[in-house]
Amino acid sequence: MSAFSAASAENKQASLRAAWATLNGVNGKAQDLLTQRALAKELELHETTVWRWQFPFVEWAGQKRYEFKTCKAYMQSPELKLRLEALRKKRRRKKEIVNKPATAR
Repeated sequence: MSAFSAASAENKQASLRAAWATLNGVNGKAQDLLTQRALAKELELHETTVWRWQFPFVEWAGQKRYEFKTCKAYMQSPELKLRLEALRKKRRRKKEIVNKPATAR
């Protein structure tokens, strides 16, 4: 921090611009990362589906961010197929419980 305060105004501005660009993804990896809403829009899915299907994500500034290429590959993976089958079974069991006739007393 002392180096920053000793720097010229021009160097301070350049440093601040670089820091801002990095934080906002202008020159870094963040520009390739999507929010859950943006990923859902790109894949034409509902936001809840992105959460339910457990797409792979990275933490960026304490928030979940999704890399489009990785998520697109995940949609073709056997891992997702197993996940979807498990969700279908769970949904079927839930329907069976709800539709089960009440027992006579």
